[in-house]
Amino acid sequence: MGATERGRQLLEISAGVLGGALDGLRRPVVPGLLFAGLLVFGVAVVAADALAMMAESTVVAALSGLLIALLAMSVANAAGVAMMDRVGDHPRRSLPALLFAGARALAMLIVVALITTATLLAFALAAAALLRACWLPIVGPVLLVVLLPALISGAAVLVAGAFATLLLAAPAFWSGQSLRAALTVTLAGLRRRPIEILLAVLLLFSLAALLSFGVGVFYAVGSAIVAALASAVAGVEMAATLSADDLFTAIAAGEGQALAAAAGMGILLLLGLTVPLAAQIGGLCHIHRMLGAARPMAARPSGAESPHVQPSQAAPTDEGLSSTLKTVAQPPQGRQAVPVVDERPIQITTEPCESDPVGRPAGEEAVARQSPVADPAAPPPESDAEFMAADAGLEVTMIVMPGRCPACHSAIESTDQFCGECGHRLTHAQPDATERKDG
Repeated sequence: MGATERGRQLLEISAGVLGGALDGLRRPVVPGLLFAGLLVFGVAVVAADALAMMAESTVVAALSGLLIALLAMSVANAAGVAMMDRVGDHPRRSLPALLFAGARALAMLIVVALITTATLLAFALAAAALLRACWLPIVGPVLLVVLLPALISGAAVLVAGAFATLLLAAPAFWSGQSLRAALTVTLAGLRRRPIEILLAVLLLFSLAALLSFGVGVFYAVGSAIVAALASAVAGVEMAATLSADDLFTAIAAGEGQALAAAAGMGILLLLGLTVPLAAQIGGLCHIHRMLGAARPMAARPSGAESPHVQPSQAAPTDEGLSSTLKTVAQPPQGRQAVPVVDERPIQITTEPCESDPVGRPAGEEAVARQSPVADPAAPPPESDAEFMAADAGLEVTMIVMPGRCPACHSAIESTDQFCGECGHRLTHAQPDATERKDG
C-alpha cells in the first residue's frame, strides 16, 4: 500500500468521524435525551443529598447516588439507541422503549466492564508474581531487564484494549446485538484494523475536547458580559455574588439569589455538556459502522502475476464418471492476455443402447454422455463453445478435460466414439472443432 492510499484512508476516517459527530449534533433526539438525563441526574443529586442530610446516613447517600448514576447512564444509552435507529433508518421508538433499550445496553456494558476488570486483575496478579521472581539473587536482575519493558508495554496495551473494547461495544449494544455478537464484532475489528480504529477514537476524543473548550470559552465570554451588566444595573454586590468564590460562599450561607444563580448556571452547564457527548455518540456510531463494514482481505495466490479464480472441484461419483470443465480466457487481438480459469464439475450419465458392435446385449448401460452442471449464475455459452466475456472483454474457449469410460473406467476424451481400451461404444459424444466446422 502506497503513501497515496494511506493518505486516502486517513482522509476517509477523518471525514467519517467528523460526519458522524456532526450527525449526532444535528439529531434533536440525541441532545434532547442527553440533556433530559443530565437534568434528572442533577435534580436527583440535590434531592439525594438533602435526603442523606435528613437521614444522617452515608449508606442512604451512597445507594441514592448509585441509583441516580444508573438512571443517568440509562438515559445516555437511550440517546445512543435513538442515534443508531436514525442511522439504520429504523422506525422511531417511544420514550419507554428507548429507556428500556438503554437500560439493556447499560447492563451489557456493565458485564463487559466486569470482564475487562477481571482480565486486568489477572494480568496484575501475573505481573506481581513475575516481579516477585525478580528478587532472586542471580536470575532476578536478568529477569528484570527483560520483564520490565514487557510488563509496562503489556499493561499499556491491555488497558488501551479494554478501554477500546468497552467504548466500541456500546454502539453494538445500542443496535440490539447480543453480548457474544457485539464482542465478536468488536474484537475482530480491533484485530483487523487496530491502527485505523485507534486513529478514529483519538480523533473523536480530540474533537470532543475541542468542542468542550469552545463551549467553555463561549460561556466565559457570556458570563463576563452578564457580570458587567449586573454590576451596572443591580450593583457591585450582584456582580460579586455571580463570581465563582462568592457564589459558593453565598450558596453555603443559603442566600436565595445565590441558589437561583447556581441553578441557572447548572442548567447552562448541562446544556454545554450535551454538545461533546452528542458528538461522541455520533462518532462512535460511525466507528461501529466502519467495524461492521470491515472485511478481511482475500489473499492473492502466490506465483501468479494476476489474480484468477479456482473454485473447488466436485467430488467424483461412485463410478468415477466426472470431468472438469475449464474455461480459458483468451484476449482479442491487440489486448494483453489475462489467465482466468473457471473449473466446474461435469455430470456423466448413462443411457441404454439397442445395438453394440462389440457384442454386448441391448439395453446395457453403454452410453456415457457428458453434460455440464447447470449454473444459474453463469450465462449460457454461444455457438461453437465460444463466447465473449462482456465484463472482461475476453474471448473464452471451453475445454472439456478427459472423463472415464463407464465400462473399464479408462480415460476418454469428449470426442471419442469408442473406448480405446475395451472398445465400448460411446454415443452422444461432442464432436471436435474440425467436425463441427466441416458439418
